Amino acid sequence: MTPEDISYIESQLKVTLPDHYTDMLLRYPEDLKQLDHHGEYLIDDPYYLIRLNTMFGRSGVPEKYFAIGHNLGGDYYFIQLNSEETTVYYFDHEETADSEAEHYWDESLNKEHDNLEEYKNWLIETLGG
Repeated sequence: MTPEDISYIESQLKVTLPDHYTDMLLRYPEDLKQLDHHGEYLIDDPYYLIRLNTMFGRSGVPEKYFAIGHNLGGDYYFIQLNSEETTVYYFDHEETADSEAEHYWDESLNKEHDNLEEYKNWLIETLGG
C-alpha cells in the first residue's frame, strides 16, 4: 500500500488511521504476503477496507473502531481509531447479537492481541502452519 492509498482511505471514510496501523500497511510484511488468505485477515487493499468499514458504519459499529480484517468464518478484527491503544480486537459474530449501542460493541469485542506485530506473528504461525 502507498501513502496515497492511505490518504484515500482516510478521505473516503473521514478518519485518521493510527500510525501503528499505517506503518504496518506501508511496510506490509513480505512473509505474510506469501500465505493464503493473508489479504482477508490483514486487508492490504484500500478499496476493500473502504467497503468493509462503510458496511460496518451502516451496521451501527461505533466510529472509534476500524475493521482491519476477517477470518473465513465471518468473524472480524478491529483496531481503535483516535487512541494510543494498539490492541487488535476480535468480534465473534456467533457469540453476539445485533445492536447499535456503543456499550454493546465495547463488551462484544474481545482483546485478541496486544498489538499489530503480535497479530502479524500469530497470522504467520496460523496461516503458515
